[in-house]
Amino acid sequence: MQPFWLFKAPPHKRARIHRGDCSHCNYGSGQKNQHKKDSGPTKWTPFDTLAAAEKAMSGLQYEDTRLCGTCLPGELSN
Repeated sequence: MQPFWLFKAPPHKRARIHRGDCSHCNYGSGQKNQHKKDSGPTKWTPFDTLAAAEKAMSGLQYEDTRLCGTCLPGELSN
């Protein structure tokens, strides 16, 4: 399983990078028993490295991007 995942919510121009084992990510499955009706289409994309995930996230040109505050709170973002 991939160690890093990029969560994208295009309708909200929001993206987060998570560790695969994060409770918000669950290796791209999202939060268990969490069904958001009004969030629109979302997508999880796996990456081998944090740097690769950050590069992909920066290319999105979204307004709200950051590392997950739960699983990556002390990591430095490029």
